[in-house]
Amino acid sequence: MELYIVTGCTSGLGLALHNQLVKEDKNIQCVFLGRGIQRIEPSPQHKYVEFDFSCGVAPNLDTQLNSHNFSRITLISNAGTIDPIGNTASLDVDLFQRSVSINFIAPALLAVSLSSLSLKNNIYLRVVNVSSGAALRPIRGWAAYCSTKASVRMFFDVMALENDNVEVIHIDPGVMDTAMQEGIRKSCPLDMPDVGSFLNFKRDQKLKSVIDVAKSILDELKVES
Repeated sequence: MELYIVTGCTSGLGLALHNQLVKEDKNIQCVFLGRGIQRIEPSPQHKYVEFDFSCGVAPNLDTQLNSHNFSRITLISNAGTIDPIGNTASLDVDLFQRSVSINFIAPALLAVSLSSLSLKNNIYLRVVNVSSGAALRPIRGWAAYCSTKASVRMFFDVMALENDNVEVIHIDPGVMDTAMQEGIRKSCPLDMPDVGSFLNFKRDQKLKSVIDVAKSILDELKVES
């Protein structure tokens, strides 16, 4: 049996991944983590964990995992936040610390705990990092997002380099039609000078469907619904 762990499963791409995985009739077990988990309809064959990544610690999954003998664990690290958007000169310190917790510290610690578990039990761990072009290039107004997405990407790469039983796959899903994108489009040009580009994505109907992206990711991972 394979184990899939999906973070940020209550909205956007995470919710689309949830909805695709619960249709899966292969021999898999899923653990879904998210804030406000009651917002989604649970599947009786899978497990759900209420967790807020802003606390900056790894969720305790021992009770969900230790009763199964898995052949492989796949972590789809999807939870993230775009906030705070704004110039570094006026950066909101509290929101920046929250961004660091959600985008970097909590997913890194979750991967570490799963790496230790997989090593102890001789299980292969595959970390699928839902990344962004912002992890590779600076965007005005996105200092928090760019830096935290770059940090977690590098952390995962080092972890894979150090552990033969860990594989890391970085996936950039592109610009999707999500609540996060809606928030970006509401940004003040003073805070985000490039906001016009994102308004154009919506106007020109260039936003990707989260359903299509979820199917594409799972197809790449060889999960067929």
